[in-house]
Amino acid sequence: MFDEAMKLRDQGECDKAVPLFLAALKADNTLVPTEYYLADCYERLGRTASAWNSYINVATKSRQRGNAAQERFASERAAALENGLSRIVLIASAEVAALPGVEIRRDGELLDKAAWQVPVPVDPGKHAIKVTATGRMDVELTVDIDQSGTTKEVEVPSLPPLPGTEGQPPPPQRTPSGRASALRPPPTRTTTPAQPSAPPRSQGSSQRTAGLVTGGLGLAGVVGGGVAGIAAIALTESLRDKPGAQRTVAERDRAEDVANLSTGLLIGGGVLAAAGAVLVFMAPSPARHRAGPVVAPVLGPDVAGGVLHGVF
Repeated sequence: MFDEAMKLRDQGECDKAVPLFLAALKADNTLVPTEYYLADCYERLGRTASAWNSYINVATKSRQRGNAAQERFASERAAALENGLSRIVLIASAEVAALPGVEIRRDGELLDKAAWQVPVPVDPGKHAIKVTATGRMDVELTVDIDQSGTTKEVEVPSLPPLPGTEGQPPPPQRTPSGRASALRPPPTRTTTPAQPSAPPRSQGSSQRTAGLVTGGLGLAGVVGGGVAGIAAIALTESLRDKPGAQRTVAERDRAEDVANLSTGLLIGGGVLAAAGAVLVFMAPSPARHRAGPVVAPVLGPDVAGGVLHGVF
């Protein structure tokens, strides 16, 4: 395609070469020579904005590839065209910009909202502007750029509603099953505040039981530590009564082990006893629940009234 496009360009048939250059770029948009010759054909055809845009693309790609000479040449070609560019400014009111699904197209190309209020270079000639929005009639405008270097402001008019839709409610929503359903407010739910419930009766009893068991183990440890302490004292005294030569290492170690056991039992037992006391004293007391007064109606052939009963 590129070779055929170059032949047509050399023959002066740029109008036929442009579609081939565009097809080659679509297949590979990294081809710098292809875009350069496309820009050259645009310039020969008088499509100054298209040529300027393509030269800018060539300069950018050349800079990215480190080709300073090619970048400078393409930038110079673009600068030579810039002063003669014609521009269009689309002026859209806030009302139009806020319409749901609003879109503006120029010559079939969708324009970003950021480009609505700024001058955008365009080729000389006639340009079709089409404005669309959801639930609105399309508006089409024609802008004629007959002089180079001019800027035209195009005011986007309001879009009238489609016939039969003015004043109507929004379309019905779709249910998950795909059927349309009328819009209706969500159902109102009446909630009754939950009454605070008393702690279970077994909670305090279980905690007190655990405290008593823990305290009992602690007391047992203290008693055991006392007994072991007495035994350690007896062993130590018996060793003191013996001459130094008769004191064996095994006897001294046994006395130290019994003393250490006594100390451990006394400390552990004291901790368990204290923990048991905390559990017992901190256990919640069982609460008595009183039912509020209840009025029961009494109806009969000769009497009508009520009975008030409850726990007071």
